[in-house]
Amino acid sequence: MSADVLAQDTTVGNPFTNIGIFALFVVVTLYIVIGAEKAVTH
Repeated sequence: MSADVLAQDTTVGNPFTNIGIFALFVVVTLYIVIGAEKAVTH
């Protein structure tokens, strides 16, 4: 319950935190994709 409230508060009240989470997600995704490509290539 509190997690949902926290998520809503973060989305509505703090766009900078939202952007930070999104950026982190993108970086992790790129890291996984690049790692997978290296694993396949080598």
